[in-house]
Amino acid sequence: MERENREGRTVIVATHDVDFAYEWANEIVVMKEGTVLAQGGPEVLCRGEIIERAGLEYPKIVRFFQRIHGIKADKTPRNIDEAAEWVNKLLKNMPQGD
Repeated sequence: MERENREGRTVIVATHDVDFAYEWANEIVVMKEGTVLAQGGPEVLCRGEIIERAGLEYPKIVRFFQRIHGIKADKTPRNIDEAAEWVNKLLKNMPQGD
């Protein structure tokens, strides 16, 4: 899928894996029992009311950052590389012990 993405190809995937969808998808349609609950960018998987209505859980990376830093869900990194950058920034901004 990485190659297809780099080459600008459209890939349509149906999945129940919110972690996969959050990391890879540019457009997400959240459905329950054949009804569209939400459509948009990956941030739809950060909206509590949508997650609850769909019976889903937040993506793991979203839950992690909500817990360690109280970060608003719609501003959470989408993949491990982005998460590493965020953690490095957090560590650089921490007060240094003497």
